[in-house]
Amino acid sequence: MSPAPKNSSAFGVCGGDLRHHLGGGIRQLHGYIHPEPLPDPYVRDLHKLGFNHVCFAVDNIEAEVAKLTERGFKTRSEIMDFHSRSLVFIEGPEGVTIELAQWV
Repeated sequence: MSPAPKNSSAFGVCGGDLRHHLGGGIRQLHGYIHPEPLPDPYVRDLHKLGFNHVCFAVDNIEAEVAKLTERGFKTRSEIMDFHSRSLVFIEGPEGVTIELAQWV
């Protein structure tokens, strides 16, 4: 099965090949394998304009953090209480910040 170049123009990259990283329901993350990605020197800066991280709701934040750290992921913060949820920031692929949130 080849990547989906015919669909890539819909994502603003003409002639690009993309790879689906996560799918199911309404969640999809795409990562282009062609053309070469443009590095973002501010990818870790949560104060930058535009999209700066992705958040996933979880049922048990402590268990999810334990699973991820066992697999080599590093946290960017401690688990903290923020408004009506507990949250933590994780160092994700290519420097993209992942937030896990457990609503209480």
